[in-house]
Amino acid sequence: SNRRDAVAVGQVMLAEGIFHHVLREHQFEDAKLFYQFTEGHGEKVTKDGSKVSWSDFIKPVTKETEDSLLPAMPASAATPEIDFNISEQLAPLDEHNLRLLDSVHPSAWQDPKAKPKYHMVVIGAGTGGLVTAAGSAGVGARVAMIEKNLLGGDCLNYGCVPSKALISAAKAYYAVTNQKSLTDMGITVEGASVDFGKVMERLRRLRADIAHNDSAERFASKLGVDVYLGHAKFLDKNTVEVNGQKLTFARCTIATGGSPRLPDVSGIKELFEAYHKKEEGAPTIVTNESIFNLTELPPRFGAIGNGAIGLEIAQSMTRFGSETTVFGRGGRIMGKEDADIAKILQDQMASEGTKFELGVEKYVSLKKTGRTNGS
Repeated sequence: SNRRDAVAVGQVMLAEGIFHHVLREHQFEDAKLFYQFTEGHGEKVTKDGSKVSWSDFIKPVTKETEDSLLPAMPASAATPEIDFNISEQLAPLDEHNLRLLDSVHPSAWQDPKAKPKYHMVVIGAGTGGLVTAAGSAGVGARVAMIEKNLLGGDCLNYGCVPSKALISAAKAYYAVTNQKSLTDMGITVEGASVDFGKVMERLRRLRADIAHNDSAERFASKLGVDVYLGHAKFLDKNTVEVNGQKLTFARCTIATGGSPRLPDVSGIKELFEAYHKKEEGAPTIVTNESIFNLTELPPRFGAIGNGAIGLEIAQSMTRFGSETTVFGRGGRIMGKEDADIAKILQDQMASEGTKFELGVEKYVSLKKTGRTNGS
């Protein structure tokens, strides 16, 4: 019958989980704060109350059970609600990558029921999309976020996180094997070696450990964002469709990012497909995304492209022990950066053993000659 009674009722409703503060930072108060009703969507649970996991459908591979370290996917007809194409982006499907998938593309995610109208619809859940969605929801907007692949985008899955894990391990190994530098300090290290398989397992573990920050569950239940896992299609200037639902919006942010593109080189597409189909004897050809699926160190490694990504991977491979060559055009590396800085970097990498072929005018063809040995 009065404001005090209304607040008391609101506190009971909040305690029962009927609604919550958009950032979950306040109890129900008679103040200018934003609250939203809890929707019945998100991750499915089993009868015993545990969340459905990718490991319920795919048995994690281990060193003891590995064949190709990429198990065959279950028949999609038996589990039509599971998009197993998503899981094929990652290898090996060990416990770490399955934990990653549970965060960034839950196996049995339930889309929410679309609201009458959203203030903001975000297409793409990489760095730009996640920040836009969280920021908009944080000031009380009704927000929907659509992602057809992996939440976290490039940074979490293929960029900043895995690359820095790889670089840090390569830097540590170089520090203990750079005998000239160590001798100057009076330090002798003997018997140092690198287990590349463990390096990559650590990478996958660290990536999975922090994936919750970009997870569908966190954005839906903690930040109040309606998360849809599917392909967005514009119907008109204020409507998109995803998984059969129409989402109407006042504003839309397209943050779909980019994807690797194979260079226009004769033979490269066929060899790339042969490797990813696991054809016997196929040479290892990876992009800046699939390189983090490696479990064995290539004895020889070539990087086509002399920008930041190609160079950081090339230097790491050299430091781990691969015979590495960087191919590029224009006679120098880092063509968009200061020439003096580029020369310092190239000289350092050359001193570590990286070779450079920077006078390429045209990449003509790529072919397998003889035994590849995984190179």
